[in-house]
Amino acid sequence: MDLNIFQQKNNSEIISKSTDTDKLLKITSILCDKRKVLEKTLTEADNTNKSEDEQTLRELIEEMKTFGISEIDYQKYLAIQAQVK
Repeated sequence: MDLNIFQQKNNSEIISKSTDTDKLLKITSILCDKRKVLEKTLTEADNTNKSEDEQTLRELIEEMKTFGISEIDYQKYLAIQAQVK
C-alpha cells in the first residue's frame, strides 16, 4: 500500500483569481510593498539585524508563493510602481 499523502500538492487556491480579483490585487500590493521595504533595508550598510531580515524576506517570499505571486509578478509590480512615480 503506497500512501503518498505528503507528496501530493494541493492545487486549490486560497483566493480565486477569477472571483476575488480585488482581494488578490490588494494582497499583492501589500506583500510586494513589504518585500520592497525589506529589500531596501537589507541593502543598507548599517543593517544590524541582517540575518533576521534575511529570514523574514525568505518567509515573505514563501507567503507570496502561497497566494500565487511569482517573482515575475513582483518584478512587474516594481516596474508599474516606478512608472507611476
